[in-house]
Amino acid sequence: MDGKFLLDILTVSNFAYSAVALVVASILAKFVGLLRDYAAEHWGRRGHFWEKTAVLAKFFIYAVTLYIIVVVIFSPSREAVLAMAGGTAVAIGFGAKNFLENIIAGIILLFERPIYVGDRIKVGHYYGDVVGINLRSTRLKTLEDSFITVPNSTMIREGVRSENAGKVPAMVVIDFYFHHKVDLELARKVLWEATVTSKYFYPGERVVILVEEERWLTHFSVKAYTADVRRGQQFRADVTTNAKKELQNYQGIYPDYPVLWGDNNG
Repeated sequence: MDGKFLLDILTVSNFAYSAVALVVASILAKFVGLLRDYAAEHWGRRGHFWEKTAVLAKFFIYAVTLYIIVVVIFSPSREAVLAMAGGTAVAIGFGAKNFLENIIAGIILLFERPIYVGDRIKVGHYYGDVVGINLRSTRLKTLEDSFITVPNSTMIREGVRSENAGKVPAMVVIDFYFHHKVDLELARKVLWEATVTSKYFYPGERVVILVEEERWLTHFSVKAYTADVRRGQQFRADVTTNAKKELQNYQGIYPDYPVLWGDNNG
């Protein structure tokens, strides 16, 4: 590949045409992203199909654009293509390993579907709502309204805990700790009523209350569903507040009955 060949293909017009192709590809990809967001917001679970379609469409757009730039615009010879392929392989081996790892992980996420846009997930020390899944990374919105971009390879390597697995209702676990002398039936009754009377409670699933004796306290775990995964924190706070208010009515009747010990760490 001599200098004359380089002068023939590395022209101002070729770079200009390539820039136009990239701009058009970016506009198309942006439009596809807007359609995906609209589908996710208005079509519920059917929007997951369009989410997958959008990722594939973006991949197709950029692949076609790359083909147009390399083959149609620059149109290198066979010898030049082989030379560039060798150099590209070396560059990928040294500089793009992590990028390709994330792309492969993104394809796995795309077809295995362990998470969906709208899910509330925990991966590593990251926790929040999934607002976007791309080939390279996944975007989360935390409970503090900040945004985090998590590489897809991290999602695959560390594993993901999803609270709702693509469904709008989500399970919430609320922990309470009482003295060992607590009246078990009364505690169960109060916690159950505090849960089902919450405005965030989803009645389509049953409430489960588990009891476990620990060294210093009796541990009650209330497992119930909220109608919207985004209301999990409000649901937890609402049930805790209602339960503590109701339990205060029993002070004096049960002398060794503290209302609530320990912090709610659900």
